[in-house]
Parts: sequence; structure tokens; C-alpha cells
Amino acid sequence: MTKTTRDQEMSGSRRSSTPLVLGVVVVLVIVAAVVTIALTGGDDEEPTVATVPPTSPAEDPPLDDTGDEVDNGDPTGNGDLGTVGDDDLLLTTGSGTDERLPPSLRGEARDVEIEGAWLPRFDPEAPDPAIGMRPPLLVAEDANGSVYTISPDIAGPVMLVFLAHWCPVCDDEIAHIAELERDGRLPDDMTVFGVLTAIEPGRPNFPPSRWVVDRGWPFPAVADGVDFDNEQWAAANSFGLSAYPYVVLSDDGIVVDRWSGGLGVDGLAARIDAAVG
Repeated sequence: MTKTTRDQEMSGSRRSSTPLVLGVVVVLVIVAAVVTIALTGGDDEEPTVATVPPTSPAEDPPLDDTGDEVDNGDPTGNGDLGTVGDDDLLLTTGSGTDERLPPSLRGEARDVEIEGAWLPRFDPEAPDPAIGMRPPLLVAEDANGSVYTISPDIAGPVMLVFLAHWCPVCDDEIAHIAELERDGRLPDDMTVFGVLTAIEPGRPNFPPSRWVVDRGWPFPAVADGVDFDNEQWAAANSFGLSAYPYVVLSDDGIVVDRWSGGLGVDGLAARIDAAVG
């Protein structure tokens, strides 16, 4: 074999190995991408709890730009949450007619009045300090302007269900609670209210007043109001909401349980029975 022939064969061998090397590089890149997706949680699995976004209402112009954020459980801003039975803490929002309310929220956010000690912010990872407290009194309106007084003096168990129209877990939990009512699995003497909060015109299922009707919510649903001074949804804040959906369960005027997130039909029934059954 001549030198020229050997050189040609060696050159051909180098050329033939090039696609193999490129193929190996491509495979390594694909494997690295798959590992990265796995480590960073690339699935789209829906969470069972919708955490609270910034609690200021959606703004057409800004609602307020004045001051430091006040601790969630403190309407006075002085660090005093009050004690069980206090009746001197009073908040009236006037948000149904306040000129600071964005036009897109009018008719959905309404006037609320809250009286009494506010519940501390709910933390599902810690013992609940609200158990044994007297919840605040809430006066609120539904979409038709009917006024409801949700008082600790209501006899028997009272369940407040705080719902955000854009929250898919809330959407499911409406159906679950409606099923419990339809099947007679709620206590006969239980009073239930929905509280429509975190209202945002640009997000799904707006307006919430129509959403709860379309989803078959079988109980009164009152609208939250805007606490302009603290830039919070007033009722949600005063009852210690930290995630959606959020439930406050009391019995004869005393908080007996709170939870956030979706429990499903059987989970709800078991939780309610354990607290007030």
C-alpha cells in the first residue's frame, strides 16, 4: 500500500468519526436538559393551597400610597392584638362608595364593618393561637345589597369560607361544600357564609358574585371591603387569612378550628365533625 493510500484512509477515518462525536455531544446535552427539568420541578401539578399574593386590591389608579404595612392581625398599628371579648376595635371601610375604589371593583367590593379583636394570621405549621378566641363581628353585604351580621352570638357552629374567584382550589372547594350540603353531611344547626375576597378584575371568574352562583354555592356569599388605611382586604385580614381557600369554624362564639387549602368532600366532613360534631 502506498503512502498516499494510507493517508487517504486515515483522513477518511477521521471524517467518519466526526458524526459519532457530534452525536455523543447532542445526547449529553439532551440528558443535561432532562436532569435540569427534573431538579427544578418542571411538572404542572396544581397545588392544593393558593398562597396569598399582595393583598391590596387590583388597582385602576393606585388605591393608596401612604404608609408602612401594618401587621396582619393589628388594625390599630400599635402592636396590640386585643384580648378575647374586646369590643372596642372597630373598622368601617366605606369601600362600597369610597372614591378611592377603582371603578372596576365597584359593586363587587362593598362596605364592611368589623368589630372586636382580630384573629392572628393563620400558620398551618404552628399551634393555632386563635383556638378559644372570640371571632370579630362582621357586617357585610351580598351582591344584591342584602346586609348580613355574622356575629359570635349566633348559636351553634358557624363556618366562614373565604374564597378568591381566580383560585382553582377555591373553585373545587365550592363544589365540595355544595355536595356536603346536598347530601345532608353538614350539621343541621350549622350556619355557613362565603366571603368573596382578593377581587381582581383581570383574573379568571370575574366577577365573583356571578362565579359563586354559576358554581352552585348554596349559602349567602358576602363581599369583602377594602381597608384603605392598611391596603388590605378588610374581612380576610381581620380573620387572619394567609392562603386560599381559608375556613374559620366557630361554635357558640368561640373559634374551634381554622384551615387553608382544599380538603375535598370527605376531608371537609371529617374536619367539621371533629370540631363540632
